[in-house]
Amino acid sequence: MNIGEGIERASMNKPALLKQYADRLSPGRGKPQFVKAVQDYLSSTDVLDRASVAVWVMRMERRGLSPGTIKLRFGAVRTFFKVCKLDWGFRRGEGPRVTEQDEKRPALSLGVVSREVMAARDGMVPTECVAFLAIATTYGFRRGEMAAIGPDDVRPDLIFRHTEKGGRPRWHQIPPEIAPYIHQHDWSLVKNREGEWVPRYSPDYIGQIFWYVVNATGGLDALKSIRLGWHAYRRPLLRLLVDNGCGGLAAKRFLCWGSGEGESDAMPLRYYANTEIDIEGEVVVSREAESDTEIFEKYHPYLKLWEAK
Repeated sequence: MNIGEGIERASMNKPALLKQYADRLSPGRGKPQFVKAVQDYLSSTDVLDRASVAVWVMRMERRGLSPGTIKLRFGAVRTFFKVCKLDWGFRRGEGPRVTEQDEKRPALSLGVVSREVMAARDGMVPTECVAFLAIATTYGFRRGEMAAIGPDDVRPDLIFRHTEKGGRPRWHQIPPEIAPYIHQHDWSLVKNREGEWVPRYSPDYIGQIFWYVVNATGGLDALKSIRLGWHAYRRPLLRLLVDNGCGGLAAKRFLCWGSGEGESDAMPLRYYANTEIDIEGEVVVSREAESDTEIFEKYHPYLKLWEAK
């Protein structure tokens, strides 16, 4: 059987190939977006080859997707081809690129964040949205990380972070300033169409919540013409932590920076101890969370905004 016959035969059973790909993915909370990208590609073609991928990329460009999103989806399809043992056809270095001009990293100013937090504390922001604003401004959670939070991830004084983009999952302290907003939220699971128990909010819905906060705050009409999302809190949080005196590695560790987000820091981030075994052999999951104390007390730019007056 030559390559052409293999491609044609593979294209006849796309659901099975998609399942094969999905089953091989790690259970990280970024998995749904990768599966969705491959589904989008498969729905665009009946032949699985280099040419069909190139056409799919052009269609994404015409749809106005950002270069970063296109590159991420392209990578998901590349992994799909590899897992399913299909001929990829692209050489190393070929495919979508993200140039410095393409990269737009908008960050909300301290004034905007202050206005939003004040609106949330004054009851102007819908209750279901306030917990996510508190989490985004305190920890810099990504959209998918917030969507992944379930009842087992929230304890009286700890919250678990299911990281994306190669970051290491970890527990965080819940400081008293935001504890009421975290614990008043309903983190229970719901059943999906397949009868599985899953977190009640999808990443797409979490993306909408960002704009619910903006719209409810008032006075932020200028933001509505700008492409924004939850990273608009994450980016300034990193910068302000460092500007306030927090070490760069400690700040990235706090934000669960992925090992690929800064080559020079990859090894220290990967090897920093995230658990500790006590004398009886038990894993102390809160040990790393204790490192949050210094950040909250000395360097955090937003936490004071949540203090009860």
